[in-house]
Amino acid sequence: MRLLVVNYEYPPLGGGGGVLCRDMCECMVRMGHEVTVLTSGFQNLAAQETCNGVKIERVPVWFRFGNQTASIASMLSFYPLAYRTGRRLLQQYGFDLINSYFAIPSGPVGHALGKYSGLPNVLFLLGGDVYDPSKTLSPHRTPLLRQTVGHMIRKANAVMAGSENTHNSARRYYRSQRSIDVVPLGLRLANPVVASKTRLGLNDQYAVLCTIGRLVRRKNIPELIDILARVNQSTPTTLVIMGDGPEAANIRDYAGQQGLDQQVILAGRVDEHRKQQYLAAADLYVSASMHEGFGLVFLEAMQAGLPVVCYDNGGQTDFLEDGRTGYLIRLGDKKTFSEQISALLQDPAKQATMARYNKTKVSSYDIDHCTQQYLKIFQRTLDASPVVTNFT
Repeated sequence: MRLLVVNYEYPPLGGGGGVLCRDMCECMVRMGHEVTVLTSGFQNLAAQETCNGVKIERVPVWFRFGNQTASIASMLSFYPLAYRTGRRLLQQYGFDLINSYFAIPSGPVGHALGKYSGLPNVLFLLGGDVYDPSKTLSPHRTPLLRQTVGHMIRKANAVMAGSENTHNSARRYYRSQRSIDVVPLGLRLANPVVASKTRLGLNDQYAVLCTIGRLVRRKNIPELIDILARVNQSTPTTLVIMGDGPEAANIRDYAGQQGLDQQVILAGRVDEHRKQQYLAAADLYVSASMHEGFGLVFLEAMQAGLPVVCYDNGGQTDFLEDGRTGYLIRLGDKKTFSEQISALLQDPAKQATMARYNKTKVSSYDIDHCTQQYLKIFQRTLDASPVVTNFT
C-alpha cells in the first residue's frame, strides 16, 4: 500500500499525536508499505528527507516560533502550502490512500487532496482537534472551527478516533451519526533501562514523581505543584517535569512562589534514553492534565513499571483502571489526588503489584499490533472506494 500521510506536526515538532504518527509510519514501512508524510517545516529542518524509510516533505509555514506549539498563523498557512505540495506529490507518486491526522488543520488538506485526486481520505481524530477545555478557541466552542471539524468528519471516507472519549466528543459536539472506528494508540516498546536517582542528580532520600508533556495550559502543571506541596508534608518528594513549551517560565515562577523550586525539576525536552532513565528512577507517574485525547505517556509509564495517578477526564480511561494501574481521580479533586499519592509512596507492596500489572497490560498496546488495526481500516476503505486516476 502506498500512503500519503498529512500531519501538520511530525517529530521533532509537536507532541503525542506526532509521535504516534511517526511510530505508525515507520511500522508500516517495516511491514513493506510505502509512506510519504506531508508536514510543517521549521528552522533548519530539511525540506525533504527520508527517515527510517519514511519520506518526509516539509512546507515552510508562516510564524511558527517553536517545536512544541503551532501558532494560529502557522496552522492557517499550512493549508495552501501543503495543498500545493500535496498536488505535486500526488502527481509524482502513485498513492493508494490519504491519511489525515487531526481534523484541523490537517483535515482540510487531506480532504482537498482527496477531491483533487479521487483517492479516499481516512481522517484520524486525536483529541485536541475535537475538544480542548483549556482553550478559548477550542474547536467545540468556536462556530467556524466547529463547522469545519464537523464537515471533515462527515466528508472523510472513513474516520478513526484514538479513544472512546474522542469518539463521544465527536458525536456530542459535532452531532456526528456516522460510523467512527475507535482504534487505540500504539507504543513502540522499549528495552528496560536501569537508572539511579543520584546519577540523574536527584536526591535519593526523596520520593520521585514524574510527568511528561508539552508545557501548555491543558497540562495543568501548577495544580500538580499544589499537589506536590501537600504530599511533601508527609513524604519529602521531587517532581520531575519532562517537556517544554510556552508555560515553562510561568511554571518555574510558580514553583518558586510555593517554595518548591528545589523540588520541581524542569528537565526540558529530553531524548528517548534520558526519558527512560527518569521513568526508571521514578516512584510514580502523575498527571493533572485537564483532558487527554488518549495519553501515550501513560503507556510509557506503565511500560516502565510505574503506577499512574491522574485525573479521570479523557481517553486514558479506556485503559487505566482505578486501583489496578494506579488511581483515577475526579477532575479537580486535589485533596484525594495528594492522599492517594501519599498512600502509594508509603506502600511499596502495592506499588510493586501495580508495576507488575502495568508491565503485563501495556504489551497489548504494542505499535505493531495497533498498526495492523489501522491497516485493516485502510484496506476496507480502499475496497469500498472506486479506482481512480483523475490528475489534471
